[in-house]
Amino acid sequence: MGKLGDSLDQAVAFTRPAAKSAQAQMKYLVKQLKSTKAAATSTG
Repeated sequence: MGKLGDSLDQAVAFTRPAAKSAQAQMKYLVKQLKSTKAAATSTG
């Protein structure tokens, strides 16, 4: 999946299946990290 998928795996332990679309993945990551800056840093 690349950087985004790897970052999602590092961010939290999944309790549900990962989102398939890039937009949904970023929305989830931003929600978990509580800021867009943290999400951008984690994805590179």
